[in-house]
Amino acid sequence: MKFEFIVDGPPVSQQTRRRERLREWKLEVRREAEKYWISGQKIATGAVMLQLTYFYDSIEMDVDNIVKPIQDAIIGLAYIDDNQITDVLVRKRYLLGNFQEKV
Repeated sequence: MKFEFIVDGPPVSQQTRRRERLREWKLEVRREAEKYWISGQKIATGAVMLQLTYFYDSIEMDVDNIVKPIQDAIIGLAYIDDNQITDVLVRKRYLLGNFQEKV
């Protein structure tokens, strides 16, 4: 099963001191994920691979700090517990960069 969704706006780091902002970010991620969740789709009960692509135009963050809040936000929707995640692939891409393949 493949499940994809998009969250607009800059992510919030797990390391933030603004805990309320982190809580709001997780809720925003959850709301966006729920929009793409197909009614009746079964929750994953086995191993899960998580792939994130972080597109930025001005605020560049360390990718390792943005994964955990997203993982936590979709617990109970996409999978039972985040300990099911066996692989994580995170990409960071500059939005204003050149996305053309070099020949």
